[in-house]
Amino acid sequence: MDEMDIKILKKLQEGFPISLDPYLDLSKELNIQRDILINKIFYLKDRGYLKKITPILGEKYFSNTKRALIGISVEGESIGRIAEILKGYNEITHIYQRDNEYNIWFTFVSKREDRIEKFKEEFLKRNEIKKFVILFSEELYKLDVNFKVNENGAH
Repeated sequence: MDEMDIKILKKLQEGFPISLDPYLDLSKELNIQRDILINKIFYLKDRGYLKKITPILGEKYFSNTKRALIGISVEGESIGRIAEILKGYNEITHIYQRDNEYNIWFTFVSKREDRIEKFKEEFLKRNEIKKFVILFSEELYKLDVNFKVNENGAH
């Protein structure tokens, strides 16, 4: 990761321009060509620094959205493999590793109420995860989180 990659990650966290061509706007702010910016974003995605760039419009637009925080207990040698599988689910927005009984936590968001139940069947059973907790959200609070970024990635 070079200095420009770090600048791009920081800029993406600060706020994505709302315009006809937000990538052109970002490239001007960063003083690089638009196609270079796009290539660097793909580079960062391919290396796992970005999962996706999507808008978050707010609860009032999606009042029927179901959200859950899910904790699973995974054997140490399986953590990387399980995290990679979780990255493939569009409904999963954040994945965290923690040093406790439930060592992987992630958020699951879906418009379909049955989707979390299907996830339990297809993912948890298929991967033989016996210990898990699903905490459904009752109220939504939006926090602004920015990760410190250096040449080794986000910390």
